Amino acid sequence: MALAGYTFREAEERDFPGIEQLFDERKSSLERPAGWTTWKYRRSPDGQARVFVAVDPAGTIVGIIAYLPRQFTSAKTGALSVMQALDVFVSPELRTKSVFLGLVALARRQMQVPKLGLPNEFSRVFGLRAGWRELGRYDNWRFPVQVGEFVTGQ
Repeated sequence: MALAGYTFREAEERDFPGIEQLFDERKSSLERPAGWTTWKYRRSPDGQARVFVAVDPAGTIVGIIAYLPRQFTSAKTGALSVMQALDVFVSPELRTKSVFLGLVALARRQMQVPKLGLPNEFSRVFGLRAGWRELGRYDNWRFPVQVGEFVTGQ
């Protein structure tokens, strides 16, 4: 159940500045250069991310869930492609208003692929409420890394 007047849709390139603004308003200590969303979501070593946004009636992005592709290999089954829920953020005043659940529901409809998340304790509760299952703890994960310098505008 989502808020009346709010829309949920897959993000387009033109939405990336609004996503950056949403994260900037969080006032975290993490400094991000302008254009980081294009670099992160479009230039991932394993492929392009799928990004979903919640937009308020004024057209402002108020929530996001982004899934980055990951490639896993198992000695038993071989290669497996999954989408990792990586960036999840909803404006603080909307966190109890079903915006997160609306984003998860849209992603579930749009992506019929295996998904995984590695949530912190705070977001773990929301994931379980949204229907995710907890399979166990993890000790060691390896992710692709692209070595090089981030250049804004490329």
